[in-house]
Amino acid sequence: MNELPTFEQSSGNVYADLGLAEPEELLAKAKLVRAIGKIVAGRGWTDREAADTLVLDQTTFTAMLRGQFAELSTDKLIRYLNALDYDVTIAVGPKEVSQERAKVTVLVEGSDSALTPA
Repeated sequence: MNELPTFEQSSGNVYADLGLAEPEELLAKAKLVRAIGKIVAGRGWTDREAADTLVLDQTTFTAMLRGQFAELSTDKLIRYLNALDYDVTIAVGPKEVSQERAKVTVLVEGSDSALTPA
């Protein structure tokens, strides 16, 4: 008889689920990269056009969008968003009492369509 596969509930952070170091930072970077990708796609730009705007080579830009961003600093990703004419707001506050440790969270305002300028 075939047994059904078992599944584990995600924590909401795939990097934490995989046991990687600094999972909150990796998730924050992933969200910033996703925002960059959506902005570029919304403008109908090629990877070359985006790379030229962000002043980086096309190979690096394409690799970043494919998930190779761990070595990029959060600061650099924020500068890329600024180069695309997007504001980035950083809010600082105390951690929730129920949390074991403080975390980093990236929220992208509005819906995904909000990333496409009118």
